[in-house]
This record gives sequence, C-alpha cells and structure tokens, in this order.
Amino acid sequence: MAARLAAAAPPAGARAAARAHRAPLQPRTGAPRPAARSGSAVRAAPQTGQPGSAQQLAVDFSGVWVKDKDASDSMEPAMDLIQLNGLVRQAVGLIRGVEVRQGGGDFEFSVLSVIPWFKITERYPLSGQPAQSRRRDLRGGSVTGRVTAPSPDTLAVALEWGEPHGGTGEDVFSMPSADCLVIDQTTRTTGGGEVRYRSIYRREG
Repeated sequence: MAARLAAAAPPAGARAAARAHRAPLQPRTGAPRPAARSGSAVRAAPQTGQPGSAQQLAVDFSGVWVKDKDASDSMEPAMDLIQLNGLVRQAVGLIRGVEVRQGGGDFEFSVLSVIPWFKITERYPLSGQPAQSRRRDLRGGSVTGRVTAPSPDTLAVALEWGEPHGGTGEDVFSMPSADCLVIDQTTRTTGGGEVRYRSIYRREG
C-alpha cells in the first residue's frame, strides 16, 4: 500500500476511476471521502470504544485485495518524492495487492508482491494506541502509526518516520462496495513536499 512506499512531487492528477462495468467510485474532490453504500454486503464490526476510535468501525476490511493498476494512480511521483531507487523501486512497481486482517482488537495489512523478499506487514491496535513497524521504503529505522475512524465506514492510518527522508503520511481505507477497496494516500516530507494518490483494489475470488 512508508517511510511510505508512496510519495512524490506536487499533487498528481487522479486518473479516471474504475470503468463502467466495475464497482462505481465517487469522484475525487479534495479530502478522501469514499463511504460504503447502504445495503452492500459489508460485514459489521463491534460498536465499542470512544468517538473516532477504529473500534467503532461499521465495516470489516478483511480480505485479499488485488490491485487494479488501470484504475489506480501512478506511484512514480511518490517514489520520486522520497528518492526511492534501485531494487526497492522495482519491487514497488510489482506490488500485486494487499491482505487485510481486522479483528482481535487489531488492524493488520500486508503488501503482496511478486518479489519474495519484499515483505511489509503493519499491525495497529484498533484502540488508537501507536505502534511501530519497519519502514515501507526498507531504509533503516521504523515508522510509527496509529489508526482512527474519521467515520463509521472509513479507517485512517496516520504515519510518521524520521531521517533519512523523514516525513509523515496518511492512508485512508474505504469500501464503495463489498468487492472494492479504495486507499487514498498522502505522503509529506520534512522538506515540504507532498503527494496524494489513490489505489483501487478488487476482492480476490
């Protein structure tokens, strides 16, 4: 899905969303806002915790999701922003999808790539407590993240990492339908650069 695997020059224009025969997506206008449609077959999660806590999520993002590269924005600007090169950059280009596991008080996701050594897994308590993971760009150091629920059908992961190429970022997960996962991502560097991009995934199977 940083130090983010994504980041880059000025905000890039979003590509066209999924084609007509795919699950409909809302148009991109400013801040991330995709929401699950009423009546969709999205599994409910327990309604507990404080307001804004991810424990109050009304959707379950669990599943194996395959990236729809035609419908997704390019990650090239993001990789340029964090000066990601070499084998890691090639591996990012070969990301196949993500696997999400939501339950037991945690939100966990893993990046699926055709490159065996490119492994990224992050786990965050749904309570909102911060947790550390390996940097997504595989540089030395760690990334600190925590999850919140901006709305009952949206989960946000706020991220922060230090030098080299330190910065902050955010991943916003939403499901316009039971078979479509949208991740709106923002990456910022300490030098003032920022890039926003959207990735679209289809449920496997």
